[in-house]
Amino acid sequence: MKLHIKLLLSILASLGLAYGVILVFQQIQFTQEIRHLAEKNFHQEENTQWLAIENLQRTCYNAINDAMVEGEPERFRRLLATMTQVKGLQELTIFNVNGVAKDSTVPAVLKSQLPDATTKRIIQDSTAWKELTDESFILYQPMP
Repeated sequence: MKLHIKLLLSILASLGLAYGVILVFQQIQFTQEIRHLAEKNFHQEENTQWLAIENLQRTCYNAINDAMVEGEPERFRRLLATMTQVKGLQELTIFNVNGVAKDSTVPAVLKSQLPDATTKRIIQDSTAWKELTDESFILYQPMP
């Protein structure tokens, strides 16, 4: 093999190697950017969902709380029944002081028991808190 062919092949191999290294580096960087963007979008979507849930909670709470405070059980039950038609609302359950489901938009939940830790937390702290499970967003709002 002639010297200039060896030189050309070594230059071509060097260019191929540089191209391969740059390609791998760009792929890694591009993958990290996509992962970062996906996480950012996921957190934004989660925050958007929490805002929607808080809006649902305010709407439902105000309507139901007014009926409860005014002592109108028929109006309360009617409002609770209409809550099943609210888009995005999976369940609205009202528990008594002992943590037993008294009223709910899902009949199967009636008379079910809250976990002991949740019941204790509601008794000790009257502020609302959020939980995220694999299946849904949960918002606990203790009523005074």
